[in-house]
Amino acid sequence: MNTKITDIVLDFDGTCTVIPQVYEDYLQQFLEELNSKVFPQQSVKPEEWNKAQDTVRANSPAAGWTLLGPIPSAPAAADPYILAFEASKLILKQRNSTITVPPAEIHQDCYAKHQAPWRPEAREVFNKLLSKGIRLHFITNSDKTAVTNRVLDLMNVTDLGSHNISVNGSAAKFIIGELQWYPPAVPSIPDHVKLKFEELRASVTSFNIGRPVYLRRPSFFNIIYQVFNELNTLGGVVFCGDVWELDLAMPAHLGAKIHLVKRAWPFNTYPYEEEATNAAKGKISDDLKGLLEWV
Repeated sequence: MNTKITDIVLDFDGTCTVIPQVYEDYLQQFLEELNSKVFPQQSVKPEEWNKAQDTVRANSPAAGWTLLGPIPSAPAAADPYILAFEASKLILKQRNSTITVPPAEIHQDCYAKHQAPWRPEAREVFNKLLSKGIRLHFITNSDKTAVTNRVLDLMNVTDLGSHNISVNGSAAKFIIGELQWYPPAVPSIPDHVKLKFEELRASVTSFNIGRPVYLRRPSFFNIIYQVFNELNTLGGVVFCGDVWELDLAMPAHLGAKIHLVKRAWPFNTYPYEEEATNAAKGKISDDLKGLLEWV
């Protein structure tokens, strides 16, 4: 007997937006700000910037996103935001800079200026899902207020709660580690829910990509708990994302259903992401219309 789908959780960037329309301008501005803030005396030339990107792409997905240290949290070339971080980090290392990572405000400035548009089918798909009684939840690494405003604008409403839509930002899905053990933990997670996290394998190594995929993502887990309270209800929840490792791996191992939206060139979905989604009996589609297959 199939479990009735009650909720769909959506990643935002890439999953609901059209990254190919903005990535070139984003990367160009990133280079300009990198030179302005880090290399004002010896600018990074476009050739050096492109070569660093090519190196990251050639080594991804074995090379991973190392925002908080050496443990990889996603493919290094999964999107332009991760790619820019890893390419600039490579240049900093090659130049023996005392600065080891690019300043965070560079991404923030470039992201704000080059907003990827919604996928053209997004509003229609969301309205169809809502009309069937499906609750929609955005869980994203991006800022809650910014994403909330974009959802309000797309759906042409003045509030989201009364329309069965929620937004949770700053999910920090890239954080790999354990749940906070010392008080006060936020949120306060009961022991039987903590056990679900503790039962997660630390990593999976079956995809032959040259490194493990790490499952324990405490910040992401905390937000899932805030949204659903009792995680034994996840059997009726579909998590939808465009980066399997960030968006779908942990939810699948927690018992949720998963849906992979394929990334477009030049940030193509890797074969192991499709393999993993199929192994979890998830669905794969080129756009958000594929979500309608669940209902």
